[in-house]
Amino acid sequence: MGKDIKGTCHLCGSYGKLSFEHIPPKKAFNNCRIEHYNYFMGIAQGNYDNQISQRGLGGYTLCESCNSKTGSWYGGAFVEWACQSMNILKYTSNRPSLYYRFRIFPMRVIKQIACMMFSVNISEFRCYHQDLVRFVLNKEERHLDPNIKFFAFFNAEGFRMSGGVVKVKTNNFNMDSLENLEESIDKMRTKVKTHQVLSELSFPPLGYVLTFDSEPPDPRLIDISYFAKYQYKDKCPIELHLPVLPVDSPYPTDYRSRQEIGH
Repeated sequence: MGKDIKGTCHLCGSYGKLSFEHIPPKKAFNNCRIEHYNYFMGIAQGNYDNQISQRGLGGYTLCESCNSKTGSWYGGAFVEWACQSMNILKYTSNRPSLYYRFRIFPMRVIKQIACMMFSVNISEFRCYHQDLVRFVLNKEERHLDPNIKFFAFFNAEGFRMSGGVVKVKTNNFNMDSLENLEESIDKMRTKVKTHQVLSELSFPPLGYVLTFDSEPPDPRLIDISYFAKYQYKDKCPIELHLPVLPVDSPYPTDYRSRQEIGH
């Protein structure tokens, strides 16, 4: 990619020169050669290419102002959280089984996660979630809409990110037994149980899922939405029992192991 990339900032919506956004931040173990593909991501507009990136996972998604502000406000705290998580995985041989104490800035961590979710999604995502835009761009803003949930888990290896995913769960029924297409559609509508609107970002040592007015896509995910209740200045101990979930499948929030996928 060339150095002068123009487009719409995924966060503030301004049009102009975009800067390269590491997703997650570079110092959070995202500084190595990586190969990535668009089909892992809900991203358009040509700001991500099917390519080998020598500087880590990321793309041209934020204007220089948003990149600089969010990086200085939240990036360092997120790196601390990632380093503590990596140490836990290291010293438990990727099999943590207890509650572990983190000493972090919870508000800054969740705002960095929210910022990354804007980069994972297309630029129009911000138009439908202005409350989340304000949450990120005002470093003192506290609390989240109760319908917005952030979940976390340990990710020992692999990466995956997807934006703007809608998952629909239905009861099983046999379409072959239905007489016509209209009947099939009506029957399908009655069988829909739930739908989930979500985005996912998984990069070692952690993974995150953002949902909107939806149940968590996996009961093992740990809700960290309460991080938003702290103040920007608060650094405090947080005890979490995060599961280790594999991201071997290309499908978002599919946490089957390689063995399970093989079957």
